Amino acid sequence: MKSNEKLVTCGIPQGSSLGPFLFLVYINDLALASEFNVRIFVDDTKLTMVSDNHLSLQTKVNCEIQKIDNWLKSKKLSLNYNKTEYMIVTRKKEKCNFRINIGGNEISQKGCIRYLG
Repeated sequence: MKSNEKLVTCGIPQGSSLGPFLFLVYINDLALASEFNVRIFVDDTKLTMVSDNHLSLQTKVNCEIQKIDNWLKSKKLSLNYNKTEYMIVTRKKEKCNFRINIGGNEISQKGCIRYLG
């Protein structure tokens, strides 16, 4: 069974051989969108930030993550808020209870995160 033809106004056909390369070229400037350290492996992205003060870090992360969300929207890309997670790495004994929100969606904190890269 064949699908009906439809004009593509944005993007490229799924399964094309150039698709992965063009996607990487398309998102190559993500690192310039915020002050996060950005690591990309295929379609998995890790954003990191370092600070000595967890309260100022929370404020900074919320500000910078909004910049990332705005960058994604400007590229006609969307973030799956349900798959977005964050983890705090620290040597301090005190627990850091961050609240990270992107576009009104609270992001869940995890103690361990799988990263493919």
